[in-house]
Amino acid sequence: MCVLHIDHYGNIITNLRSLQIEKSMKEIQTISIGSNMVAQWVRIYDEAPENTPCFIVGSNGLVEISVKNNSAAHLLSATLDSKVKVYWR
Repeated sequence: MCVLHIDHYGNIITNLRSLQIEKSMKEIQTISIGSNMVAQWVRIYDEAPENTPCFIVGSNGLVEISVKNNSAAHLLSATLDSKVKVYWR
């Protein structure tokens, strides 16, 4: 898994495709990006707690890491070269 893009909001778009959020929520436990771990799923951006990195399936069907009202890339020190690993249930 890798970082494909970091958008202008600081959302980290990965290359992990997931067209079914419910299935992904059951299968993916955590994702590490660099030395940081992300373990919380949200269905929409507004569900996320402030300053907490969360997973979301974006409109393109790819898993993204986002932070409500903040930049996930900045908070997690993520770049396009960051190592990303998925931990499955």
